[in-house]
Amino acid sequence: MQGKHARKDKVLEGVVAMTYRNWRTGHRKSQRIHPDEESIACLVEGRLPEREQRGVLAHVTTCLRCRQALDVYFKADQSLSLEVPQELLARLKSALEEEARALLLEVALRVRDNIIEVLNAGGDILVGQELMPAPVLRSRKITEFKDEIFIFRDFKDIRVEAKIENKQGGHFGLCVTVKDKKSQQTLKDVRVALLKGDTELESYVCEKGAAVFENVELGSYRVEICGKGEQLAAIALDIKT
Repeated sequence: MQGKHARKDKVLEGVVAMTYRNWRTGHRKSQRIHPDEESIACLVEGRLPEREQRGVLAHVTTCLRCRQALDVYFKADQSLSLEVPQELLARLKSALEEEARALLLEVALRVRDNIIEVLNAGGDILVGQELMPAPVLRSRKITEFKDEIFIFRDFKDIRVEAKIENKQGGHFGLCVTVKDKKSQQTLKDVRVALLKGDTELESYVCEKGAAVFENVELGSYRVEICGKGEQLAAIALDIKT
């Protein structure tokens, strides 16, 4: 029993240490391959080789889905449940989710006929030739746009521009452009992927300056923007009728 407790403490210390290092360096690796259930179990039980353990820990600190799987494993092991530092796990989860939100542009729209209505947007919206924060537009009761809308948000080193177009018939178009925040030059070596749930539907490298997704069905999606092996930003997109 004591050996299990010691292994578990060691795993938690490793998760915390890895999270801190990721926070310090600002790198968030976009690892598409999730460790399987056996790897998670072996991680907790201390049966992974050191190199593989480092890789799984690095993934867990940047993947909410796998952190939840790790938490479920802890809770399922009743022999260890009384020793789990739940407060530490809660703080860690909260800190990681807050960090993930800093890379997220949330957009909720409703479309009808030739109108796009803004329900929620975490960035700036182009009105004529002027960029205006979404809260300012709401205060002025400007929430409806004809046919298309442009939403912008600056992240650490980049600016993400999202053009959403009402195609009618239950579909929309999405064009994503990524620029260097300082120079405003379009970045052509980033990869933009459109996901629904955990399924990747389409992805493009912005060789021509933009990633274009046409005739997408209305619904909830996640757009991930990656470059040089790390996630640069993401868009949580919810478009309804």
